[in-house]
Amino acid sequence: MPFPPGLTLITVTGTIAEYPAGGVASGSISFTTPAWLTSSVDDAIVPKFTKTVPLAADGTFTVALPATNDPGWTPQGWSYAVSINAGGQVQAASLQLPYDGGPVNLADVLVTTAPTAGTTYATLAQLAGVMKAFVWNGTVYVPAVNAGHYVGPNDPGAVPEGSVWDQTP
Repeated sequence: MPFPPGLTLITVTGTIAEYPAGGVASGSISFTTPAWLTSSVDDAIVPKFTKTVPLAADGTFTVALPATNDPGWTPQGWSYAVSINAGGQVQAASLQLPYDGGPVNLADVLVTTAPTAGTTYATLAQLAGVMKAFVWNGTVYVPAVNAGHYVGPNDPGAVPEGSVWDQTP
């Protein structure tokens, strides 16, 4: 069943390589939403789902998935739980797909860093809609307007969009 027409889909591509043989891995990759998606624009509801894509013979895959911050849908700013099952190994990760981001290669956007016990990790883009500002190395950073990242006074771009904020209690 296709997604509702008002839901922005982002094409995700990637290649899973086999290691140590240097060939290509066989297996699949799964993307799971954390909640149901609702739209006031389409008056539609998309139940929580898992989309599993098999790897092609050359280790590549392509899938179209709903954006994680589509302005016509709620919730906003969520992440996919990603499970890569390849070469007899499983890797868990998370993934955000901005509605205005265009096609993406998984290797460029996948977050595979496992949190250390007692430490909370979040991308700055995730925090942009939640935090009004934060202090890093003595500088106050505020959200850049409609940019999904933070900037500091007289130091724009000092905290790149893909940076990870580490808050240790």
